Amino acid sequence: MDDLNEEVGVGELNATVEETPKELKRRRGPTIMFNVTRIRSLGDKKVVRYNEDRAPIGENGAKLKSFIGSATHYHVPITYMSWKSVRAELKDKIFTTVEAAFVIDPRSRKNVLQTAGISFRQFKNWLTTKYIIPHKDEPQLLQVPPEKYSFIEQNHWEEFVRSRLSETFQEKRKLQQDRRSKNKYNHRISRKGYVNLKEEMKPYRIWDVWLDIWSNAPLCLRGVSLFVSCKWLHKKL
Repeated sequence: MDDLNEEVGVGELNATVEETPKELKRRRGPTIMFNVTRIRSLGDKKVVRYNEDRAPIGENGAKLKSFIGSATHYHVPITYMSWKSVRAELKDKIFTTVEAAFVIDPRSRKNVLQTAGISFRQFKNWLTTKYIIPHKDEPQLLQVPPEKYSFIEQNHWEEFVRSRLSETFQEKRKLQQDRRSKNKYNHRISRKGYVNLKEEMKPYRIWDVWLDIWSNAPLCLRGVSLFVSCKWLHKKL
């Protein structure tokens, strides 16, 4: 479903967002902004560990991923059609915010922004499936952003809702749903991700074997391979 956010945007509002940097005062920012202030005052920055592939791992690696998501939700308007079209200064702001809260590899900017891009698409999809589609026939419930995300600008929310209820978006959404329904093994790994799964499997010396099997398996069986591996590891732990 994520690719819908790349293909169906919010019309002409994107041009307005990019050309007018002035932002309205936000009603209530997420907890992340308080956390950044607290961390700066206490000097309590989290140190992130990395594996040999320079991917963040461990507890702080998971916290970093969550933090990047929150920073992205707050700083990047949902009216951008795609992550690629987001202004460079907004991406810089995300990275600066992350650096203020975590001790990270100075070479990790690309990784941070890739994570931010994924979070941006997932956030728009979440707003669509959780708050907009269920109430598409109840416009009175879509007049303002959800209380949990009240930092979203009112004009951005209104335009986003209109775009998601458009016939064009609905057609593409239906097409994506049909495609997903044909994917028998649509497995999704837990929040810790593949990187931390790899770290947990290392003591059992099976990661390389599993990766070799997975990479050579037909696409239709890769989900099965991952599912079996996760179940095995869960029993071991």
